[in-house]
Formats: sequence, C-alpha cells, structure tokens
Amino acid sequence: MIKLDEKEIEFIKNNEMKFREYLGKKSNYYISAWTIKPKYNMASAFGGLFWFGYKGMYLFPIGVVTMFLIFDLFFLMVLNITSFYIKGFDKILAYGILGLSGALGNYLFYYKVKNDILKDKNPANKYLGIFFILIIGCLYVFTSVTLEEIFMW
Repeated sequence: MIKLDEKEIEFIKNNEMKFREYLGKKSNYYISAWTIKPKYNMASAFGGLFWFGYKGMYLFPIGVVTMFLIFDLFFLMVLNITSFYIKGFDKILAYGILGLSGALGNYLFYYKVKNDILKDKNPANKYLGIFFILIIGCLYVFTSVTLEEIFMW
C-alpha cells in the first residue's frame, strides 16, 4: 500500500484514457487505488504468484522462487537441516510473501502498466502468464526435491 508520488499521479491524469483502455473493466479500481487512496490488493495476496503471472509481471515470482531456492540451499548445505524444518520455514516465508504481495501488488502493477503504455504494448496474455508461473513452480519443486535428495542422502 505504497502511495505514488505527485509526478506519477500527474502522469496518470494526463494519460487517463490510455490507462482506462489498457485496464478495461478494472480501470476504476486501479486508478482510484493509484491516485486517491492506496489499497491492499486482496487478489494479489490470495492469488499470490498466480496473480502476478495473470498480470504479466514475471520478475517478482522469479525472484520469490529464487529466494526460496537460496534458503533451501542454505538450510541443506550450510546448516544440514532436515526437510521437516525447511518446509516449516518455507511455509512461514510463503505467508510473508503473500502479505507483501497484497501490499505491493497495486504499486508494482502501476509501473508495469506505465511501462507498457509508454512502449505502446498491449496487456500480456493472462492465461499464458498463469501457465508460465505453473512451470516456474514445477521447476522449483523439482529442483528443491532433487537438492534435498542429493544433500540428505
């Protein structure tokens, strides 16, 4: 729930028609969340990384999965901790990420929309984005299980 600065709000007002065209039915929600009062985005909190894929923002999910892999490697290699503790830590971390994604969802989405408008790009394919996030998730699970088997063997 980060508030945009006045320069960004002015950009939205100057390009309101482009924003409305890009956002479609949800334009009132996002424009008011960006210009009037920042809002906690429940869809990004409960949808998690799938919401980011749906909106075409892949960097955040890739960063989160990378962070999970780094923590898993750290626990396995450095601390030599069993998977029971790793899963507990991953669960706590996941809840934190969900809360953070709800707080930052609208803010990060604004910059994605702004960059797409400046580059005259259309919105990303929503279903392809969800599929991409599923692939990233499957790669994480495969990598995590493989690492666990290697280091706990």
